[in-house]
Amino acid sequence: MTHWFADTFYFLDLLNPKDARHAAAVQFSRANGSSVVTTEWVLTELADGLARRETRATFALVYRGLTADAATEVVASSAALWNRGRSRYEARPTRTGP
Repeated sequence: MTHWFADTFYFLDLLNPKDARHAAAVQFSRANGSSVVTTEWVLTELADGLARRETRATFALVYRGLTADAATEVVASSAALWNRGRSRYEARPTRTGP
């Protein structure tokens, strides 16, 4: 089974029908199935993005749905994993362009 990585922007695009990229996110989801990998860090950013009173409950529903879905893997945060990612980040050259 092939998994794909879901970042914060993907979730925000998917959840907001008014977002310019909403239709693309929905289409991508339908075309690529539900085998998703995300991280606790992404979910933390998502919670922050949905922190307004009118969207807080949405985060709770999304979180429960993702963690209950056998096809979704939520990678737990840890200092070791964070340091590995930080090292990779530091080892890559600065990105140029948009």
